[in-house]
Amino acid sequence: MLTYQADSPPSSSSTGTISVEMNHSMVLLPEEPMQARHCDQRVGYFGVERINYSSENQQADEECVIRRWRLTPSDVEAYASGELVEPEEPIVYYVDPATPKKWRPYVKKGIEDWQKAFREAGFKNAIQARMPSETDSTFDADDVRYSTVRWFADDFPNARGPSVRDPRSGEIIESDIYMYHDIQSLLRDWYFVQTAATNPEAGGRISTPRRWAEGSGT
Repeated sequence: MLTYQADSPPSSSSTGTISVEMNHSMVLLPEEPMQARHCDQRVGYFGVERINYSSENQQADEECVIRRWRLTPSDVEAYASGELVEPEEPIVYYVDPATPKKWRPYVKKGIEDWQKAFREAGFKNAIQARMPSETDSTFDADDVRYSTVRWFADDFPNARGPSVRDPRSGEIIESDIYMYHDIQSLLRDWYFVQTAATNPEAGGRISTPRRWAEGSGT
């Protein structure tokens, strides 16, 4: 439990402080770092910036490696020959139990739709969506062992995706996708702007989640 000074705390304004409960996880990095891939400004990856104080250039060199998952083919020969193979360790995302029940099937489908992208990279079943009920009773969305698509009761119309990564290589160790409740309004607006010219169903203020998923590609 951490307490900070605050100019405009949402409650107990007379104290001028705000208290929050914070969870910390210690992560043991892989003994053998994944091969790093350096950032390229022509390609839109998120990166991990670092300063190399061991550089031979007689200065502290700024370096950047991209963030990416480690996917190792379970059958290297088959993968090299162009066959679709499963990775040794798939990417697994859990659907936050706090997600409204009516949205859970669509969140799960949104995760699994990324299968298409990984198939282009030569992997099948590379990314999987699971419900916490499919794992043991120790599941906690704040646990660094679990990557989770999380739902927050907030009127902010957006989402974001922080991750825990290996600073040596940029390997993503764990990731959480944060969806705020009013992302619904953003999807509704996208659905209207992107499809209304040819889609009469997009003209109303209220649309069904199935139409959002199919109309916007979300």
